[in-house]
Amino acid sequence: PYRIRGRVGPGAGRGRQLGFPTANLQQIPTLVPRDGVYAAVAYWDGQPFTAAVHHGPNPTFAEDRQKLEVHLADFSGDLTGAELDVDLLARIRDIRTFSSPDELRSQLEKDVCQAREIVRRSRWAGRASAANAPAQNACGLGGVRVGRLADN
Repeated sequence: PYRIRGRVGPGAGRGRQLGFPTANLQQIPTLVPRDGVYAAVAYWDGQPFTAAVHHGPNPTFAEDRQKLEVHLADFSGDLTGAELDVDLLARIRDIRTFSSPDELRSQLEKDVCQAREIVRRSRWAGRASAANAPAQNACGLGGVRVGRLADN
């Protein structure tokens, strides 16, 4: 995995409106991988959480600014001001433009499901919130190829 550490800053609140609140990392002192959506394990207050991470612009909402947004599965609360460590495990997909918020929400559901599956299959399975992960193949993604970080 590749570790990123950053402080959570305020965001636009769109993720929360879509049902996928994100921790928007700022003040990241390390290099970050190329734009995309990643499966990860995020650590807050000593607790690991399965996470889906978006790194890059947000073309669906016409935003060109680079962002690093972390959705912690099975977490509710406000992380603004907290420091998070995020271990990126695998790249799930490229950044895309969606035709509507509903289409984006549908893709986010798939991304989180796939992130859960990747974490469940990894050595982090006993640490992260994988206990609540769906059963194998519950994502309905079949043979979707997931890129290794080394490939990206």
